Amino acid sequence: MKKRKRMIILIIISVLLYIIIVKIDYTLSKVNSSPIFAIPLIKYRDGGTIKYYGLGYIVIKYNTIGGRNDTVFKFWFIK
Repeated sequence: MKKRKRMIILIIISVLLYIIIVKIDYTLSKVNSSPIFAIPLIKYRDGGTIKYYGLGYIVIKYNTIGGRNDTVFKFWFIK
């Protein structure tokens, strides 16, 4: 019984930590800033667009020569 209780507490803490991490990166994307917990993997040669990958989400920070300078936050499983 004690092991089960520890396991439930560990799962709840893990889920809450994940929600906090996603919320921080989402909030940073809304103010057009780079995410903290996502890794920059792709940098495009269109003026500096960078695609960041997090645990279950993607942040695309656009910086194109044509003028697009915003940030997009989306989950992997939502098209």
